[in-house]
Amino acid sequence: MTVGVGCFLDIHVICVVTAETIDRTEELLSFLHQERIETVAFNIEEREGVNTQRPLVTQQQARGFWRRVIQDARTTTGTFRVRELGPITRYLQNEAEFGTRDPMPTVSYNGDLTLLSPELAGLTAPEHRDFVVGSVLDTPLRDLIAQGAEYTPQVVPPLEDGQQVVATADTSRLVTYNILTGGIDKDGSERRRKRQLTFLDSLQADVIALKELRGWDAGGWRRLWEAANRLRMVPLPPVISRRGRGNHLALFYRPATVQVVDYEADPARGAFYHGVGRARLVIRDHPVLTVLFTHLCFLGGTERYAEAQWLTGYGDTYEGDPQRVVLLGDLNTIGARDREPDWERIPANLRSRHCHLTPTGACGQTDRRAIHLLENAGFRDPYDLLGLDPQRTAGYWSDEELLDHRSDFALANQNLARSVTRVVTHDTASARALSDHLPVELHLTAPAASTEAPDAPRRRGRRRA
Repeated sequence: MTVGVGCFLDIHVICVVTAETIDRTEELLSFLHQERIETVAFNIEEREGVNTQRPLVTQQQARGFWRRVIQDARTTTGTFRVRELGPITRYLQNEAEFGTRDPMPTVSYNGDLTLLSPELAGLTAPEHRDFVVGSVLDTPLRDLIAQGAEYTPQVVPPLEDGQQVVATADTSRLVTYNILTGGIDKDGSERRRKRQLTFLDSLQADVIALKELRGWDAGGWRRLWEAANRLRMVPLPPVISRRGRGNHLALFYRPATVQVVDYEADPARGAFYHGVGRARLVIRDHPVLTVLFTHLCFLGGTERYAEAQWLTGYGDTYEGDPQRVVLLGDLNTIGARDREPDWERIPANLRSRHCHLTPTGACGQTDRRAIHLLENAGFRDPYDLLGLDPQRTAGYWSDEELLDHRSDFALANQNLARSVTRVVTHDTASARALSDHLPVELHLTAPAASTEAPDAPRRRGRRRA
C-alpha cells in the first residue's frame, strides 16, 4: 500500500494489527516513516462483538510490539505521533484527568448512538445500557451528544468464579423471544417483523427459539423461510399451536455450529395450550444438549402447573441419563424469587391470569406454582446461578399492563448449571419497540471435568446482568 500524498496533507491513519502481522513491526514502522504519516492509531485486534473466531494476539506478542513502537518513538527524529502514547504519558505525569473523553459519535443500523468508542456499537452490556445514549430516530444528534456529557458508565464489575462476560469461540449462545403476533400489527404492517429479524441477525446466536408466530403458516410458511434466509439459519418443523390462536413456535439453528441429533415438534401430544418442542443438538462440539422450547398457557396458574409437570422429568438425571437440558420459553410467570409485582396496578380481568384466588374471592399474590415445580425438579435460573438481579422482560408495552415483571426464561437443568456463564435480557429502547416481550440470551461453555454437584444459587444484589 502506498499513500502517495504525504507531501501535501497531514495524514492520520488507523492501523489494525493482527496475529498474522504483529511480528512485522519493523516493516510497518518503516512504511509509516516513508509515507510521512502525521499520526497513527494502532488497534490490536481483539475478540469483541461478532469477531469471535479469528486468532488472538498473545500477551507476549503485544508487549514486544509496543516495546518496538516506543523505542522507535524515542530514537527516531521527526517520527509520527502515536495516538495511544500521548494520553498514557500525560496520565502517568498526572497532567490529565483520564476519566474524561471527547465524544466519538457512532450511529448503529437501528439509530442507537454510542459516544465512547466505535468498537462499543452493537455490543450487549445491560449494566452499561449497552453503551447507548439514545436513538437518533427519536432525538436530534446534537441533543444526544449533550445528554452524553451527563452519562457515565458504571465501573465494570470484577469477574467471579470464572464467569466470562464475552462469548468465545467455544461459547454456545441460545436466545428465546416472543415476537408478539408474528411481528405483524393490526393494520397488517410487518415493519416490526422485519426489524426483529435484523436485530436477531445481529446477535449471531447458535439457536433461536421464537414464540407467537401468528400468521407465519400462511403462504406455505413463507415468513418462516424468509426468517431462515435473513438469519442464515435452518428452521426445524414448527410447533403448531392448535388451541393457542395460531401462536406457533419455531426453533432455528445455525448449521455452521450446530448438528441436529433428533427432533420432535410435539412430544407432549397436544397437552400444551400453545405447544412444546424438543430438539437434541450438538453445539460447537459440546456434549449433546436437549433444548425444550415452549410457551406456557396465559389463562392461569392451574394449566401452567399441569404443563410444568410434563417438563419436570428433564430437570435432572433420568433413567440413568445425566441429560443436559435448557428450557427456552415464555413461561407466563415471574421467577421463583422475583419481587412480587403490584398487580393491583392492572385491571382485574388481566390480573386473574397471574395471581392466586384468595378464599375471599380476591386476587392474591402471583401464582408461582409452575416455576417452583420446575425449580424443585432441578431447573436453575441463570440469574440465580450468577448472583444477578433479574431483569424485566414484559410490562412496558400496553397502557393497561404497565407493570415490570419477568415472563421469559432460559433455564438450565441441574446437570448444565456449571456451564452457564452469562445471561442477558436485551432491554433497550429499540428492543422495546419491537415486541411486548424482550429477548433473553443464554451463554454456555463446554462442561468442566468435575462431577461435583452444581453450586447453590448465589445471593443476589451484587451485580446486574
